[in-house]
Amino acid sequence: MSRLQSILTGIATAAALAVVVYSLDLARLGASLQTLQAVPVALAVMLLAGNFLLAFLRFVSTLGALGVRLERRSAAYAFALGNLASQFLLNIIGQSLTRAMVLQASGVPMSATVAATYIERLLALATIGVGAVVSALALFGSLGFELRDGGAYFVSIALASAATLAFAGLPGLRSAIGAPEMRAVLRTSLRLAPALAISLLAHLAMFAAYVVLVRAFAPGIALGTLAPAIVIVMFAAGLPVSWAGWGLREFGAVYALGAIGVPNEAALIVAVIVGAVSLMIALAAGGAVVVDAWLRPAAPARGSAAPRSMARALAPSDPIFIWTIGILTACLIYLQLRVPSGPGEITVNAADPLAITALLFAGVYAWTDGFLRLYPPIVRWSAAALAAALTLGLLVAWLGPGLTAWALLNRMLGFLFLLGYAAVPGLVVLIAGERGRAILARTFVLAAVAICAVQALAYAIHLFVAPLPPDFFGYLFAKSGQLEGYAQNSNAFAFQLLTALAVVIGMRDTSRSTRPSWLVAAGVCLATIALTRSRAGILCALAAAALAPLLPRLPRLATGRRLAVALAAGVVLALIGFAFHDAIDRSVVEPLTHALRPHADQSDELRWQSAALGLEAWLRHPLLGGGLGTFLLEREIAGLPMVVIHSVPIWFLAEMGLVGLAAYAVFIASLGAAGLGALWRNDGGPARGLLLLVAVFVLMGLVHDIFFQRTFWFTCGLLLVDPARLAQAREEGLRP
Repeated sequence: MSRLQSILTGIATAAALAVVVYSLDLARLGASLQTLQAVPVALAVMLLAGNFLLAFLRFVSTLGALGVRLERRSAAYAFALGNLASQFLLNIIGQSLTRAMVLQASGVPMSATVAATYIERLLALATIGVGAVVSALALFGSLGFELRDGGAYFVSIALASAATLAFAGLPGLRSAIGAPEMRAVLRTSLRLAPALAISLLAHLAMFAAYVVLVRAFAPGIALGTLAPAIVIVMFAAGLPVSWAGWGLREFGAVYALGAIGVPNEAALIVAVIVGAVSLMIALAAGGAVVVDAWLRPAAPARGSAAPRSMARALAPSDPIFIWTIGILTACLIYLQLRVPSGPGEITVNAADPLAITALLFAGVYAWTDGFLRLYPPIVRWSAAALAAALTLGLLVAWLGPGLTAWALLNRMLGFLFLLGYAAVPGLVVLIAGERGRAILARTFVLAAVAICAVQALAYAIHLFVAPLPPDFFGYLFAKSGQLEGYAQNSNAFAFQLLTALAVVIGMRDTSRSTRPSWLVAAGVCLATIALTRSRAGILCALAAAALAPLLPRLPRLATGRRLAVALAAGVVLALIGFAFHDAIDRSVVEPLTHALRPHADQSDELRWQSAALGLEAWLRHPLLGGGLGTFLLEREIAGLPMVVIHSVPIWFLAEMGLVGLAAYAVFIASLGAAGLGALWRNDGGPARGLLLLVAVFVLMGLVHDIFFQRTFWFTCGLLLVDPARLAQAREEGLRP
């Protein structure tokens, strides 16, 4: 299965559309279009316009619940342009950020606008989601899945999500913002009742538009049968994993409406009309506000927030919004979710919208508050070098074989999401200092422990009580018997737990009263890594256990003579390993491999094959590489099976050449230098955790493609940030 980022919404759209087109009879589609009359379409247009207006009122009402009062003209500008952006720019992310940029000119904090948009969309999705569950039960007699046919995975995800939020998220949020602020949040939620009612009316208008259009093709279907199918279609279109619902809307219409007897061609026409009319309304509203701004250039009246309102709590001067992003990211980052989409599935992460939102706020605070000074300069420059190498690889691909969605979205745009994950801890530390880092670290580790507990308990039940459906543990469990958490891969899950272990080692000295709990957390992570049966993960865990006690003594041990002896010993061990490779492989490696992974031969063969193919691709273009994404593209053009380069250094060589490998090496060296520098200055545990993290990343990266693992970048940010660095810069009067 493809390991796509949640930002690959275009692939979800294309896949769903492909299934729809494949199921159509084009001749019947033309005949269905000829039967369409103007009156139902006109009525549907009016109903969809009503839906658009009600959505605007819901947005205004949500802002009001947060304490923000705006002139209608300003609110209309933000709503129309944000809605238009959601049609083209990553759905809710583009919508929220566009609204925030527009309303900032009216004095509304960006955090208030983004929060209002997320809350508004959550209200809309939650209300229609409840309806979709009831509709599925009414229409199909079940929720559409069986426990042994995909449903167990849904149950597992639900349990893990509830466990992480209850065991890590809520305690973290309570520690972060305190009881009075929590009560204020609860009071604000009560003020959202009008927005909830407006949301129901908006859904009703959309529902009526579907009814009018479907009845034009199938007038004989009873409303009691038609209603559940339409609600399911509306829910599919509202999921934020496609551009403005395109693809999922059509797929849902063909699936749900087809189940009640509506021809596939008619269902597709209905879905396309709804999508096209919604797009036209968005374009018309966006054009109208642009023309209005041109004809009446006077600046809109500045918004004002009611005193002691939620708007003040959401302002950059108050941490509630940033704390929410940080705590939710620390909990949800472990959950890679498989979402069915047409013939296959895509992989999304619920924390991705939070990460890209954090990246935007990091950019704002870098301009206004010196946010970047929280991170060591050497790391900032090396990250810029990585971005430059990726951009150069994209340019080489564009001038050569061509650009691919993998290169543009998974790699290039995906790198921006990774920077967002690294920025999340910085935002928390910016508003809460060292206390913020400690709370965020504890939340991150507790979330890992919660997931381990769910997986280990289920595994014990599976072994000693009654077998559970294999899909409860992941799609590879039936074959391998390895725990993979919710990372879609046992090696990736082991690496996630290793990052949590690095945080344990780095942060356990921050509070002496919690040292026993940190040790328990470390034990849980180590035990679960053993259950993953990931050879690389287990070896890295053993190396981490051996390295952790040595790191505090490193400044005293690292004399010139001792370093020379250690280097000589390393060279000798490498020579011995090379000379007796066959014997070691036969007597140690192979028995250990078959004990841990009875079916590992095929995986190893594919891994070595990908490394050899990657090196061959590099030798053809040694300096700049073949270009970003071209390794997969060339195999696709040649009709060969898809093979992903598993080794991170070899991937850089194959697609970005020696230039890319140099950028990667500089980045790793910068992290090591930052950790060693802090260790020599006696800056405490975070430096030890960072050095351990870098060592694990380099070792596992030799044989596994972990460069785009979100937990690594989040943990890097967590262990790198230093509030004292920013405070010193401000005292010295340096410009942000």
